Amino acid sequence: RKKSRGAPPPATLVVPPKVPLSPTPPEKPGDLLRELVTTAGIRQETINATELSQGFCNYVWFVAPTKDSPPVVAKVYSPLHEIRTEKKTWGAVDRVASEKRLGPKVVFETTKGVIYEFLPGRVLKDEDMTNPDILNPLALKLADLHSCRVPREFARPKEPLIWHFLYSMLGEIERLEETSAFDKDTLPTFFRSDVLRAEINECQSAIQKLNLPVVLGHGDCKPANAMINQPRHQQQQQEEEEEEPC
Repeated sequence: RKKSRGAPPPATLVVPPKVPLSPTPPEKPGDLLRELVTTAGIRQETINATELSQGFCNYVWFVAPTKDSPPVVAKVYSPLHEIRTEKKTWGAVDRVASEKRLGPKVVFETTKGVIYEFLPGRVLKDEDMTNPDILNPLALKLADLHSCRVPREFARPKEPLIWHFLYSMLGEIERLEETSAFDKDTLPTFFRSDVLRAEINECQSAIQKLNLPVVLGHGDCKPANAMINQPRHQQQQQEEEEEEPC
């Protein structure tokens, strides 16, 4: 049996009422969170976790520190993640980013999710994208990521994964269109699978003509997926200033 990578984080984590738990392990986010941290060696009855909501396609929690453990971030894979990616590739880019110090350190992982160190800071906002003091360092970080070798877990390193992602999700739409619950009249015409497939084919053809090299990329580079590191006291001070009435 293959061992999970990384050392388990120090223990004692608590689960608040808003994270649903049950005696049996149905595939609910809260149960998967408990399973992840328990597998990591955390044996407490409760986990003090706050769900994060910055546009993640997976389930992500901030797990509060205790006197015996530092704060961590726990990510549980969602059904959408399973649709568009192959299981053997899960966590591969997280490990690269961790090793190259281009993201938070991975401290534990399984096929259910990943536990990272917590980095104090804030996610970028749209207005940050016009600030050269932010954009220039971000561009350098992205360049470092692009220079990393594509992990061997990806079977087709010479083929951009974006097409695999898109066609996988398109296949799910086509499957839904065949069910009785699907009502095509409630959606705009551009949501039809035949229209989407034509759009994807056109984009793929146009990009292939450019003959660009395939590099390791982020896949969803937007403000909410980048962070500025800030000491906790500076972050709290900024949040207080933003909440002050004008």
